[in-house]
Parts: sequence; C-alpha cells; structure tokens
Amino acid sequence: MVTSFPSVKMTKYRYSQWDGTQRVFESDADELLNELERELMANGDLDKALQMLQLMNPPIPEDSQLSEEALQDSQQPLPDLEAARLAEAERLREITRILEEAGYIRLKDDGTWELTSRGMRKIGHKVLAEMFADIKLDRKKSRNVNLKSIQRERTGETRKFEFGDDLELHVQKTLMNAIGRQAGTRPIKLAVEDFEVYCDEAVPRSATVLMLDLSLSMSRRGNFQAAKRVTVALDSLIRSQYPRDSLHVIGFSNEARLIKNDALICMDSDEFEPYTNIQQGLRLAYKILSQERGTNKQIIMITDGEPTAHLEGGKFFSQFPPSDRTLELTLKEAIACTRNGIIINTFMLESGRFLGHFVHQMTRINKGKIFLTSADNIGQYLLVDYISNKTKKKFE
Repeated sequence: MVTSFPSVKMTKYRYSQWDGTQRVFESDADELLNELERELMANGDLDKALQMLQLMNPPIPEDSQLSEEALQDSQQPLPDLEAARLAEAERLREITRILEEAGYIRLKDDGTWELTSRGMRKIGHKVLAEMFADIKLDRKKSRNVNLKSIQRERTGETRKFEFGDDLELHVQKTLMNAIGRQAGTRPIKLAVEDFEVYCDEAVPRSATVLMLDLSLSMSRRGNFQAAKRVTVALDSLIRSQYPRDSLHVIGFSNEARLIKNDALICMDSDEFEPYTNIQQGLRLAYKILSQERGTNKQIIMITDGEPTAHLEGGKFFSQFPPSDRTLELTLKEAIACTRNGIIINTFMLESGRFLGHFVHQMTRINKGKIFLTSADNIGQYLLVDYISNKTKKKFE
C-alpha cells in the first residue's frame, strides 16, 4: 500500500476595513490547524497558541488612529476601539468553533482547550510529511534510502487477524470464514474472528526509547524545536507505518522522566534546569526496554550537552564541567544497556570537548552510532536511519 503525504499549503488571509458586518474568520479547519501547529512547536501551550492565532492581523480599521495611550486619557473606551476588541473576541470564538467542530480540539472541564487524538494525528502527519519532503529534496543525504521501504512487501499469503495488525483484509477468505462459522445462517454477519489478512514479509518488531534533552541549552541554542519536531515525526511514522513497533520518549534535564506520546506536541523544554542527567535517562530507558518483547531494542539520544548530573544513593549531584563520578556512573548505565542487547545511537547537536569524548567512549563500548547533526538536518538523519534499519533487518 503506497502512502502519500499531503502537500503543505501556505495560509493567506485578506482583510478589509471593519464595519461590524463581516464574518470574522473565513479559514477552514485544516488551515487553522497548520497555523496552530507552528505555534505549538514553538511554545507547547495550546491556549496561548489559540490566542496567537487571534492576534495575527487583528481586524482594526486601517485608517484608525486609536492607540492605548489615547484610551488611557479617556474615561470610557472609544467606540471604534471597543468594536475592534469585540471583533477580536469574536475571532477567538470563531477559531475555536471551527477547530472543535472539525474534531481537532475540545474544551476541558477547567475551561482550557486540549488537542484531541484526531488533532494530534493530523499534526503528526503534517510534520512527518514536511520532513519527508525535505529528505526527497536533499538527494545527497537520502541517496542510500528508498523511501518506499516504509511500505511492507505483500507475499500473497494470508493468516488470521491479530491485534495490532493493519486491517488489510483478504475479502474472499474473510467472507468464507464467516460463512463457515455461521453454518448457512442468513444474513452473513462478520466478526473479528473471521478476518483474514495478508501476510507481509517478516519485519522484526522494534522497541525504541527516544531520549530527548530538555535542558536550558537546547532552547537557548535553538535546538529544542527541531528536536521536538523530529520526535513528533518519528512517533507519527511508527504509528502509521510500523504499528507493531513501540516508541517511548524520555525527557531529561536535571532529572529524567517518561513523557506520554499524547503529550509530545505540547511538551516544552525545562528552561530553568541547566544540567543533563544522561545517567538517569539511560537507567530509565534500560528499565523500559527490559520489559519489551521486541527483537530489536534501541535508544535514540538527542542532546547538545555533556553528562553533567547523576543520581547516587537517591541524591542528586551536578557539576560543570562534568565530574569523573558522573561520567563513570553514566558509562555504567551504558554498559548495562549493552549487556541487554540495547543499541544506543546518539544525535549530537553540538560537539563540545566533553560530550565528544564521552559519546565516543560510550559508542566504542556499545557499538552504536554517532551522528553529528544540526537543527537543520537532524530530522533527515534520524528518520532515514530508522527506516534504513527497518529495511536492513528485514533482509538479514
């Protein structure tokens, strides 16, 4: 089955002088969601992102000379400015109405908005499509990868449907199963136990933990948004093309924590936590992957900083430059992963002296890979590597 990704359209609006009769916002839901995605990738706050959509190109008459200073000199708001403010409030209501009716957002009990599963899937698909478009344009980086490899090869054989399979039914066999089960009963009613699906070439199931650096340096150097986008894209790729694979995301700064997949689009960096606790991140990743049944287990680490923090005896310790003890305990976790057959691939957004030395030492032990990347190309490197590994494993 060939999967095609939609092209990304540029949203354009045309405004005229406000006279109180115009429809406030004419854009459709998908165009609004495209605008919303850009704001969410920047700050992760849905309510703020909705307000930003409202504030873009406010419908104030072009010939109006009103200002906040003029309002401060008056006891009552001037009529034209008050009308403009009402128009902006109406615009926000219109934006949320369109997105809610499309099933992309919903109002929570506390009066704030949240993305629905449909909205998250739509944004993930958009981000993934944009990254694949970049890969196709950059032939130098993608020359060794056939992007069609994300589609599984059909063998012609069939088997009983199992939970997690793509619902690619062999219609004739499915109907025959239903007829045989109901022994001449009419009308024929299908049940899940009747489903017969096509067999694809065996692709080993993979379990992945993506460790994402959330520390202060990631946002300060402009790396966090790119890392967040590729995380969302990988999640969308696995959900849509490799449903038997699993992806767990760990965010780490001073401490490491598991981030639920449905929170990826709205996650933000830890701007007040400057340290990178890779040790705790590796320990948590090891714990998660040890419970996975996947044949191939891997950790993908995205970072621009060296290991500057660790936990020992339940106590937090940090130091910059990194202490020998932090490096020792972090390598100890990498060794534990290696013994459990877990590959660690590192995408380095900055190659400082300590980070380079540590990662190369860890890679020599683990036999993983190092990618020296930037915010501009990390998406291409990471997605191409994931797809290449799936294709290679299929033919091994």
